[in-house]
Amino acid sequence: MEIRTLEWKKGKLFLLDQTKLPLREVYVACASLREVAAAIRTMIVRGAPAIGVAAAFGLVLGAKKIKTHLYPAFQKEIERIGDLLIATRPTAVNLLWAVERCKELVKQNPGEQVERIQGLLEREAVQIMNEDIEANRAMGRQGQILIPDG
Repeated sequence: MEIRTLEWKKGKLFLLDQTKLPLREVYVACASLREVAAAIRTMIVRGAPAIGVAAAFGLVLGAKKIKTHLYPAFQKEIERIGDLLIATRPTAVNLLWAVERCKELVKQNPGEQVERIQGLLEREAVQIMNEDIEANRAMGRQGQILIPDG
């Protein structure tokens, strides 16, 4: 049985509502930056890596709502979105790391069209999520060696 803490489907972030565990398995659909920020702030999503992944997708959702086609204005809005996300849980190291990673990607692409950068941000968030999944699987493999069945 596989339970996912979060999932990205069709432009929405689905979060396992950890405030309902262990009694119920409930998922919250987030379709906006504000919804992701609220989910982080209210601890619907918990655990440093999951918070970081959620923040990356929150940044993606915010970036897709930016109306400008001008890179300087887009970058300024990304900074504002990043600050908003960081403020939700200022001591969450993975949140800061994921936001900074996404902001750096924007800074490295000043000559690209905004629409392309938005796509790059989505790919980066998916990559961050996949890296976390692989890290968890690697830990599980190591734990399986150390912990006997039964």
